[in-house]
Amino acid sequence: MNILIVEDEDLAVKKIQKTLLSVEGAANVVGVTDSIRSTVEWLQQNDTPDLILMDIELADGQSFEIFKLTEIKSPVIFTTSYDEYALKAFKVNSIDYLLKPVQKEELQAALDKYKQMKKSYGPKEGEMEEVRLDSLLKELRSRLEKLEKAVGQTGDATPRTPASGDDAASTAAKDAEDELSRGASFEPRRTHDALCWLLNPFESAM
Repeated sequence: MNILIVEDEDLAVKKIQKTLLSVEGAANVVGVTDSIRSTVEWLQQNDTPDLILMDIELADGQSFEIFKLTEIKSPVIFTTSYDEYALKAFKVNSIDYLLKPVQKEELQAALDKYKQMKKSYGPKEGEMEEVRLDSLLKELRSRLEKLEKAVGQTGDATPRTPASGDDAASTAAKDAEDELSRGASFEPRRTHDALCWLLNPFESAM
């Protein structure tokens, strides 16, 4: 599994590399970039990585600008300290959104999601890989549009308060889903756990 890490803090790079290797022995970090410019140059000059771990706040701006400057065919796992960018992240190639400090269990779950994505949306015989990835992204964006219409807003910059275990995350997600199923609106401040649960494209694929 060839992975590109986009992160502008040296300590954060070391931590995520250590965590990555502890949960995925087959991980091969093929590159590390620290800015919009260096990431665009790397992507244009190297083979497409299997996966990108991407920070949002970089030295020269937000990493969302990278998607405007070059074509990104790889799925992306975003990392950040706040949940305010979650909806925006799912509008691009995001398959998961991890809040710093990235925990071992969360990274493992994100990589498992990536592997399930490859299994469910991997290229069929004679088909280009990006075509299948595109079908995944279309499904993610479709779910995102439904969520945005239901809540009317994209949330705020309040740091996330971690959920106390799977039960808390599940409860938050179920509450949000119930609100959506009734066509009702709810407070724009939503937990990151509920958002990722609603946007998870593998609930119906597994």
